[in-house]
Formats: sequence, structure tokens, C-alpha cells
Amino acid sequence: MSTIFCFVSNGFGIATLCVLLLFTQDEVVAGGFLRGDSAQDGNVDVNDVFTTLEYLYLGTTALTCLDAADANDDGAVDIVDPLWTIFYLFVGAASPPDPGPDSPGEDPTPDDLDCEAGGGSTTENPPTTTAWLEWAPPIGTRERQGNRLAGSAGDPAIAEVGSGVSFVLIVQAIPSFVTFSAVTMASDADPRVGDPASLRVTVDRDLGDPLLGGVAAGENLAPLFLNDIDLWEDPIRLESRAALRIDGATGLAPDPGRYVFTISTVDDLCSSSPPIQLALDVLDSAEPEVHFWLEGDNGGSPDGVMRSASGGSGGLPMGPNESAHLFIEARPNGKANPQDPAFAIDESSFAVSASWPVVAGSSAGEDIVGFFTMMSRMSDGRVLWSLLVDSASGVPSAGNVRLSPTVATNSGVSSGEVTRVLEVEVSYAEDVQVIWNDKCSACHDNVSTFQGLEIVNLSLTPSLLRRNIVNVFASQPGFGSTAPLLVWPHETSKSYLWHKLKGTHLLEGVLGSGFQMPADGNFLDDVELHLVEGWIGQGAVDN
Repeated sequence: MSTIFCFVSNGFGIATLCVLLLFTQDEVVAGGFLRGDSAQDGNVDVNDVFTTLEYLYLGTTALTCLDAADANDDGAVDIVDPLWTIFYLFVGAASPPDPGPDSPGEDPTPDDLDCEAGGGSTTENPPTTTAWLEWAPPIGTRERQGNRLAGSAGDPAIAEVGSGVSFVLIVQAIPSFVTFSAVTMASDADPRVGDPASLRVTVDRDLGDPLLGGVAAGENLAPLFLNDIDLWEDPIRLESRAALRIDGATGLAPDPGRYVFTISTVDDLCSSSPPIQLALDVLDSAEPEVHFWLEGDNGGSPDGVMRSASGGSGGLPMGPNESAHLFIEARPNGKANPQDPAFAIDESSFAVSASWPVVAGSSAGEDIVGFFTMMSRMSDGRVLWSLLVDSASGVPSAGNVRLSPTVATNSGVSSGEVTRVLEVEVSYAEDVQVIWNDKCSACHDNVSTFQGLEIVNLSLTPSLLRRNIVNVFASQPGFGSTAPLLVWPHETSKSYLWHKLKGTHLLEGVLGSGFQMPADGNFLDDVELHLVEGWIGQGAVDN
């Protein structure tokens, strides 16, 4: 961070003095805070004076610990605080009250300022931060609909992963509904990395070996975000996500033990979200990894380009009349010796389930491993299988197919449960509108009075109808429903229209009412539900 302050004097002429300071705000003091340490760099010096002045008068700095900035401990951050620090540093006045500036600690004086885990907000309407952990996708593919790590049996709030297994930390920032000020987590200077000015992620112990590519406890992980995983933003709700991929075979991979991440974000108004904590138990396990991706068909052979959905769904996309090659790769544990037979991949353990028919002759939920061809076993222990998928034949049909492969080592250690979605493009005009016309338009042929769908006129043209149901709030579900919108793009479980069609609108959390639709009992069959689910999952686009 750089700061320029200019002082102008009109004495015998005009004299201008500009001071340029260079400093960082990366390290939060462990075990509490230092009184006067506004910059949170572990020292009380002139940097802290300018940090507080920037916060008070320029609005360019967000304080991560308001208690630390309260140098005189009067319960407020104002101009007296930087002056108190100046007098202490240069005039020999009294030092800031405890804790500090020599030893960190907690605030002994009750006040309204916040410094829990280095957090604090500069406004009354801060953003909200959520975070979770997922299995890592292969490098080069988009991360949008991931697989969350399962929690431990004793505490489901604590995720688990085997030592040496790749995983992803996802941070989601949601702006205050009062300010709608966005959180921009990508660096303006380099959009491939996270911006420490708006994202702060620390862990309570070393993540890997700092001498071998790891990160020391307390260091901000933000610059490591977004290196090979896309930033995702929702332009309607201003939500944004940033991801950190931790490869199990690198120096960043953690050793066995419990790790607690502390996470906060800062919006465009320099308001910091209350910090949250996320716990991860890394187990001493030699489980292998499974990655899979899709490559286009170039004259009957793979084209070598990993395909990711451009609309942000994160699925494996293909058109309704395309052929593509599905690759599944099993990799030995990143911390295991690939030459040790016990850690080698057992080819006979390979299994793949599919939620919908993928190749001719298969059925929903069937193990389709028999249709795959083993391509190679590489010197580093990786094993690769391939399957030619031909949607031009009608199998798979338009819609989404959830694929779940598993594999085990020779010693019987199984991989985690990973699922990715094969997306065969659904046409709204040709697939979904046909369903509305057949099953729904008899009642919804004008501005209906049906509660929750009163604005939906299904006799409209497809483009106009889509605008009436996508990103539109439903009035039927109760306040706090997990499905507040009629159609929430990419989020089938959050779409109330889907629950009404599926008959799950009365489930706990959805808080719906009334009957399953259509009201005449001529409900959508499995094929029709598959098309609607695929359309929403692919982004509810107008095509």
C-alpha cells in the first residue's frame, strides 16, 4: 500500500512537502492486538498514524481491528488517536493503554469496537461472508457447482479431507441489502490473484512447510486465490466467489491435524464483514484422487481442450448434436509414494454411476464402467479412462447428468465421493416452453391469480415468459425460504417453481404452501422434469 500526504504553507511563498510511505497490512498479531497498531503489522509506528488518517478522512483504508486503532482507549476511533500515537512516538508522552504496544492481548475496557479474530466493520451495513471446502477439480476447468467435503461424524460443521488430497476453499461475499456495495475479490493489478484489500484469509497454523512453498500461520492467503480457478460473480445479486486450490502434491498441502481458517471480506465502501471461522480436519489417509473432464471431438479424436461451461455453471458442456470424449483420471495420494504397490490404483475398483443414460444401452443410476476404455497407466501412478459421448444419437438427451466415479488403491483405501455434471444443452424455446404449453397453459393463459405465480402468463412468447419467472421473487413461500425466487439460475434447489413442479414445496426450509403443480394432477414426468432441471442448472438461458 502506498500513501501520499501533502502539506501546503503560504508563508513567504508556497511550499509543498509530500511524503510517500510504503507499507503493508498483511499480518495480524496472534493472541490479541497491539493498542495503536492500526496497520496490523505487529508494530506501533508512523505507518499506523497514516493508516488511521486514511480511514478517517480519505476512505481508502478499511481497518481490520478498530480496537487497535483506538490508541487512547476511549471507545472511539477519531483524530485524537493518531495524535496520541504521534505524541507517544516523537514527544515521549504516555504510551497507548493496554494491551500494548509491546505485548498483544485482549481489550480490558468494554466498548462497541470490534477486534475478534482481526475483524471489524467500518459501517452499520457490512457485507456477509460465507465459506466452504470442496474437492478440487482438475486444473483448467471452471469451478461453480462443486462437491463440498463431508463433515466428521462427531461435528458436521468440521470438514474432513485426507492428507495429500487436493481441495478448494471457496469464499463467497454477499453485499448488504442496504448498500448493495459489491465485494471485488480480484486484484485490479492482476486479476489472476486475490486482492488483499478486500479479502483476508488466515489459518491458525502453518499450511504446509513455509520453506517448501507453504504459508506461515497468520499470513493472508488472499494473493494465492484465483491462480487457476475462475472468479465467479452474480450480476443480479452482486454476490461474488473466489477460490483457492490447494493441490495435495505441493508444499502448500497441509499435514494431518486440525486447521481453522478465519475469513472476512471488505466491500467497496470499505466495510468489513464480521469474521467467520471454518475448521478442517486433515486425516492421515492415503486415499487417491479422481478428476474428470470433457474434451471436444476433432475428427473422432480428442481435441486436447478441457471444456468448461461459458455461462458459469461449471458443468461439462456439449451441444445437442455433438460428440465429445469424457476422461476420468485416478491419481495416487499426493503424499504417498507412487512406486509403493500399496498406494497404486486398483484398476478393478473403478466404478462410475450416472443419474441419466449416457450411452446407448445404459439406464439411470447404472454403473457404466463397462463402457469406458482404459487409456494408460503413467509412470507417476495415474490411470486414465475414456468414454466417447455422442449426444447426436439422442443418448444422452438434453439435460444434466450427474456422474460419480470412485476408485481405490491396492490396499483398499477408496477415493472420496466426487460428482460433476455433464450438460447437454437444453433449449428453452424447443424443450421447456413445450412443457409449459402442454402441462400449464390451460390455467396460465392470462394473468393468473394463482398465489406465488400471479405474474406468470404462460401464453407469452418464450423470451417474455422467461423474464417473468427468472430472478423474480415468488410470493407464496414464507419469509426466510431457501427458495425465494421462482427460478434462480444455476440453483435448482433455490427455485420455488422447481419445488412446485417436483412436489417438494412443503419441505422444511422451502416454506411453501398449496398443491403440487399442475393443479389438475397431470404432473411432469421424469423426462420433463429432467429438462426443466437441466435448463435451470445450465443458467435458465433464453435460447
